[in-house]
Amino acid sequence: MGARELTDNEREAILREVLLRSNGTYMKRLPNGFGNEMASKYNCDERTIRRVLQRAKEQGDVDGNMAVSVASRKKGHVGRKKAFTPDQVKAKLLGVPLEDRTTLRSIALKTGIELATLHRYLRLGIFRSHSSSIRPMLTDANKYARLTFATKMVGSNMAMDPIMDCVHLDEKWFYITRETRKFYLVPGEKGPDRKCMSKRYITKVMFLSAVARPRNLDDTDEWWDGKIGTWPFTEVTPAVRSSVNRPAVPSRQSQPTLPRMCIAPFSSSACYLLLY
Repeated sequence: MGARELTDNEREAILREVLLRSNGTYMKRLPNGFGNEMASKYNCDERTIRRVLQRAKEQGDVDGNMAVSVASRKKGHVGRKKAFTPDQVKAKLLGVPLEDRTTLRSIALKTGIELATLHRYLRLGIFRSHSSSIRPMLTDANKYARLTFATKMVGSNMAMDPIMDCVHLDEKWFYITRETRKFYLVPGEKGPDRKCMSKRYITKVMFLSAVARPRNLDDTDEWWDGKIGTWPFTEVTPAVRSSVNRPAVPSRQSQPTLPRMCIAPFSSSACYLLLY
């Protein structure tokens, strides 16, 4: 009978069946014909059955110790050897300057590790990718302003303000179009003809966005996400003079210019209108 590798479940089943059928007496010596019967049932050699029982016996199964393991010991000891151990990979990565560790290709060039091997080590979790974003550098005045804002949120009874009556206003800039856009067309359909004076100076429009804290509305018993709205911050004015694009009579929509001193009164008025 040809040799066959038993699974871990089959090894445990062999040990369990021997213990149940013999009440533990077969662990010392198998009766005649029992080994062949088990080998035929599990399609393996009789010596394999004896090795499984011998491993359980060495771990103290005869003395009543049921915490034994007869699983295969090949895992981790067979197959192609790894080119580098995890400690070696970490040491090689730490030896490369951080500015040269931006792509796997540059790491492979500096460490001498193949690119495919680095991909495999990355999936195994030996090292990880990290996205670093530039953050604003806060001055002492910025830190003081943040601390002052946070302390204002604490009441006299040391309870935090729920800010249910607070609306956050912010400006959002959107380009009227993108330099490159993708469309799905049917056969024979002509693509859109998109033109502008310069791709470097695409017109953008400012929008005013208002949000508040999400809450459950008492009158409708529904959950409100806190999004109040977004409105274009523009004005309609008559054209000053004629051009190649339009005559002077029709009005046009333009972006107003507000001084910094006008922002705070406008924001306060907008918050009042939105809340009340």
